[in-house]
Amino acid sequence: MDLSKELAGWTDSDGAAYCVGRALGIFAEHEGFTSLKWVFWSDNPVGRALHETLLQLVAAGVLEQDEDEDRFRWAGDVTGVLEAARWGPSAGSDPNRA
Repeated sequence: MDLSKELAGWTDSDGAAYCVGRALGIFAEHEGFTSLKWVFWSDNPVGRALHETLLQLVAAGVLEQDEDEDRFRWAGDVTGVLEAARWGPSAGSDPNRA
């Protein structure tokens, strides 16, 4: 499953968490959202972890969040995000960078 394609458009938080769970292999392909909605609609470790994963991907710049509508989407090209993660915020000023 390609998370960038699954979250290309705005997706409500439960649906986005389901997509992350599928991408991580927590949920099998044959398990639809309806049979798993309890994971997202109740207080449990898996649901909390998946939601926290969404928030961490937002903090990393991989996802965008619309807090007013409680939804997420892929942020686009993550090349710059990866460069910043690798070299830090002052990557352009390091003359010794390989």
